[in-house]
Amino acid sequence: METKRYILAILGGILGGLIASIPWLCLLIFGSVSLSILAFLIPMGVNYGYRKCKGRVNKKLPNITIFTSIIVFLIIILLVLPIWELVLLELPISFKTIKETIFSISYWRDYGRIIIIAFVFLISGVIKTVNDIKHEIGLYY
Repeated sequence: METKRYILAILGGILGGLIASIPWLCLLIFGSVSLSILAFLIPMGVNYGYRKCKGRVNKKLPNITIFTSIIVFLIIILLVLPIWELVLLELPISFKTIKETIFSISYWRDYGRIIIIAFVFLISGVIKTVNDIKHEIGLYY
């Protein structure tokens, strides 16, 4: 029963992180503007989604937040953005075309710098969120 609770809460965290990434993705995709600082919101969304799904707030939560935030970031970078590129190019969406897009030079030329900067802001958001969690539960290491 305890494992089910953690799995459900982690799935809630992933969903929360994906929802929190919507402003960044909308500006990137529809506005052709990269405000990578908005990746800062992903760990906060992960934490919110985890708690909404009644995840336990204990000493495991900082590590869960770190790993779940990175998973959400990877989903965006390795799934959402390549699919968007395929939609723009009017190509069929399949595992093969997604893989080809990820490994293409043009994908990394277009998004590489944005991804690196967004990852820096993601880490900043993770540090802030984890520190808030540690203060809440009384961990000061």
